Amino acid sequence: MTQNFEIRTELIEDWLIKKVDQLSQAIILEILETFAEFGPVYSQEKLPRTKIKFLFDGIFEIRVGQYRIAYFWNNSICYLLHGIKKQRDDWPHKDVQLVKKRKNSCLIQ
Repeated sequence: MTQNFEIRTELIEDWLIKKVDQLSQAIILEILETFAEFGPVYSQEKLPRTKIKFLFDGIFEIRVGQYRIAYFWNNSICYLLHGIKKQRDDWPHKDVQLVKKRKNSCLIQ
C-alpha cells in the first residue's frame, strides 16, 4: 500500500520563482519529489545530510547552495514555510519569527 504525501508550497512559490536561480530550483524540486514519494521518515534516509537539517521546534530546512527553505511535516503533509538566501550562519530573527507564525497558522487550518 502506497501512501500519498502532500507538499504545500503556497507560502514560498513566489519567492522560489522570482528569487532562486534555475539550477537551484531544479535541485529543490528533486528534493520535493523525494518528499512526495517517501514522506518524512524515509526522505531523510534518501537525501544527503547536507541537503536537510533540523532547525528548531519540529522545523527543518532544505539546503541548496545559499538557499534555505524552512518546512515541517504534519502527518502526511509537508508545509514549506519560508525561503531565504542565506547571508550568515544562522537564520535572521525576523525570519525565525515568521517561520514560527506560519507554522502555527498551518496547524490551526
